[in-house]
Amino acid sequence: MAAWELRKLRQKARLSQQALAKKMDVKREFISRIESGEQNVTIATLYKIADAVGKEFKFTFK
Repeated sequence: MAAWELRKLRQKARLSQQALAKKMDVKREFISRIESGEQNVTIATLYKIADAVGKEFKFTFK
């Protein structure tokens, strides 16, 4: 997931970085680092993000 995609999802869900962090049980700085491209994310984190913003995460190999 590209950093700008996370920011876009978060903003569409009308969540601040702090609110998203609270829903995910992580620190706001973690969200900031993901959005700035400084932090790599695991698939588990992607699922947490999707759940927090009310979206379904699907992972497929092509």
